[in-house]
Amino acid sequence: MEELRTYTAKQLSAVKDFGVKCENVGEVTWPGLSDVRFLDLDEVIQFSKDAKGRAKVSFYSNQDTENGELSKSPCPAIGEGLNRPCVITLIGFKPPSDRKAKKMLKRISKATEDIGGELINYDSLTGAWTFALEKVC
Repeated sequence: MEELRTYTAKQLSAVKDFGVKCENVGEVTWPGLSDVRFLDLDEVIQFSKDAKGRAKVSFYSNQDTENGELSKSPCPAIGEGLNRPCVITLIGFKPPSDRKAKKMLKRISKATEDIGGELINYDSLTGAWTFALEKVC
């Protein structure tokens, strides 16, 4: 993010392969050119972990300070803002044992399908799950 602060408005209007990374949680990359001039990235993308330490990412949500729950912000039309094709890698999906790696792959595959994504890779040794989405909301 520090690097973006040095960009001109013209450079921010066409950032190549824009990506956001959260250490020990995951990353999201939008291939091609992205216009990030008017985005509040803290509102557009949130990384977190669940109680089991598995990574989560949500888009166009914001924190409701009264009850601590996430509420949806208006999502832009498909193709606008960051609501466009992206590649997501989340960590923390390591199976409890080598014997359960195939079962975990099945669960990961189903979860990817359930969210309308395409599984790119699942590494049972590192617990990294990589998938593509056509849109984020």
